[in-house]
Amino acid sequence: GGVIGLFRGVIGLHRSVVGLHRSVVGLLRSMIVRSVIDLLRGVIGFHRSVVGLLWGVVGLLRRVVGLLRSVIALLNRGVIGLLWGVIGLLRVMIGLVSSVIDLLRSVIA
Repeated sequence: GGVIGLFRGVIGLHRSVVGLHRSVVGLLRSMIVRSVIDLLRGVIGFHRSVVGLLWGVVGLLRRVVGLLRSVIALLNRGVIGLLWGVIGLLRVMIGLVSSVIDLLRSVIA
């Protein structure tokens, strides 16, 4: 009776060890799968955020370039207008000087 009881006890112990081993393996597998899935999610999220950041930088650069172009165009127009204004002012001054010279000549003569 003792040998059979011992045998049954060993079988029961073996079954419980096997069950424990299976549950540990299952737990480890699920943990590994979960951690891999979490890692993949994190990588995908990181990739998305990097792509979004790059798109934002590109959009910002485009805006800056557009702003610079408009500023340059404005400056060009302003400079050309300024040059025309200076030329007109010089013409007026030359005309004024020549008329003053003519006036002085007529006064002297």
